[in-house]
Amino acid sequence: MHKTCCEEAYAECVRIILSSASLNLVMTDVINKRSLFLIRWSPLFFLTAITWAVLAWRHQPMSWAYLAMCVAVGLVCGALIIVNLRKDGSPLFFVLWYMVFISAPTFIAAVLYSDYEGKMNYRYMSAVVASVLGLMVVFRHRLMKLPVADAEQIVGRERR
Repeated sequence: MHKTCCEEAYAECVRIILSSASLNLVMTDVINKRSLFLIRWSPLFFLTAITWAVLAWRHQPMSWAYLAMCVAVGLVCGALIIVNLRKDGSPLFFVLWYMVFISAPTFIAAVLYSDYEGKMNYRYMSAVVASVLGLMVVFRHRLMKLPVADAEQIVGRERR
């Protein structure tokens, strides 16, 4: 028998849906392994970020208010990332922390400097990354106890 164009398209759609469902199960495990890697090694990453921040802030002086606002942005982003790491975390938290990270330099520039362009620079990024990793170090033991979502937890136990 010869298949019609609609039957072939339907079969292709079913194949794509089934393959994407199995891919999502695999990707969930990979994402959790990456998160656990980041949490496990967060003290080393934090020391690296602090070194980067010290090197970035030592040449040209900036105000303490700018540093405080950068650290505050980092704490907000870090809190949203930690909430997103939960098993039932909403994808909205990822979008929210990313929006805060991207839009904060413009807000900080508007509050502190009237004639300064709000561009993201290496000082801002070093302070924010150090703050985020600092929060991960503080909550590291609690984060390591979070359940890792694997395929069996998502789908359920296999029936025998």
